This record gives sequence, structure tokens and C-alpha cells, in this order.
Amino acid sequence: MLAFSHGLIKFHRSSFGTFCKQCYLTRAKVGLVPCLQQKRIGKVFGNSTYFLCSFSETSFDEIDETIKEAQGSELSRVDSELLKHSLTGNILGVQQALAAGAKPGVKDKEGRTALHLASAIGVPSICEILLKAAGELAEDCLNSKDHLGLTPLHMAAGYCRISTVECLLSWKPDVNIRNQDGYRPVDLVAKLLEREPKRTFFFVTNERYSTLQEIYNMLKPFSQ
Repeated sequence: MLAFSHGLIKFHRSSFGTFCKQCYLTRAKVGLVPCLQQKRIGKVFGNSTYFLCSFSETSFDEIDETIKEAQGSELSRVDSELLKHSLTGNILGVQQALAAGAKPGVKDKEGRTALHLASAIGVPSICEILLKAAGELAEDCLNSKDHLGLTPLHMAAGYCRISTVECLLSWKPDVNIRNQDGYRPVDLVAKLLEREPKRTFFFVTNERYSTLQEIYNMLKPFSQ
């Protein structure tokens, strides 16, 4: 992405708050980063929200060009809207984008489709809408891989979206597709289970571990 002096910049979100990533990169410790006053530019692509630092004198034309470069390709407005609404879980927005001609299989700069994004945030109703809209191309959407080799099922399983995993499995995806690390969705969940404690403090059951175990049990019978 083009680097303006406190111009269009991607912000870093953490438990410390929202900070200018450009400033953050000049600091040794994130705790020392000042929280800037900023105004938001209403453009969201993939899972990156772009902001304009309050110190910026960057023109909006430059901002639009930078967004296009960061996006990786010039998508149509309705395709961009479809990706944005799929990521934010806006069911009506997804329906309107599709009705306006957005392509269900469109990809962002990371190779993720709208189905990848909806699967990651766990909105099975949007997944259903996208797959029905895809028609004969539903299988391609189901088994589409992003730049890391992840399918929508990898995303849903990895983010513990159990309802979304159920939804995707009902469409009969290829559950044996491997990502760049050689993991199928069931392998990914198995790895996460190894790292997740069964219980938290005071011996309270870890709900995330329980959910991962349920997802693993769902995927295992389908995996070779």
C-alpha cells in the first residue's frame, strides 16, 4: 500500500486500542503508541478498514487510488459491497448486492470469496444465500481456496463456527482439501484442540475446547 505521511493508513487493533500502524511501526513497544485522533473513511475491503489520520492532507482521489492498490484489483462497486456485507454479517446488504448483479464467487486481494468471509464470522444464513445464488457454481464456491489454501470450511472450523460448519457440510464440500500447511479442516481442528486447555481457571469447562471437539466429531466421519 502507498505510504503517505500520516495519510491513508491501516490501523492496528489490539487490547491497547486502535492505533496508527505507521506510527506503531516506529515504536519498540505497542504500549507506548499514542492513540491518535482520526476520522474514518467509509471503505472496507477484505478485513481491513482504512482510516485517514487527522494530520493528513491527502486528497480523496489519492485515497481512492490507494484503496484500489491495496485491494489488489478493481472490483465493481456491487462486488465490493458483497464482500463488505458478507464480512460484517449484513444479510440484507448481501441480498441487495446479489440482486444488483454481484458475483457470488468474487474474491478479495487475499483470494477470499464472500463465502470465506461469511464462514469466518459464522453467519450460516448468508452462506446459504451465497450458495443458492451461485447455482451450478456452488461447488466451486464451496471448494474455493484463498492464498493460504484455506476453504470456507477451513475458516468456519478454525473459528469455531459450529452452525456454519453444519451448514457447509449439508452442501457436501470436499472435506479433504489441504491448505498450504497440508492440513484438512479436520486436521486444523485437531491442531487447535492440542493447544486448547480443556478447562480454564477454577476447573471451569473451556467452552471453546468443547466446541472444537464437537466440530472435530462432525468432520471426522467425512474425512478420509
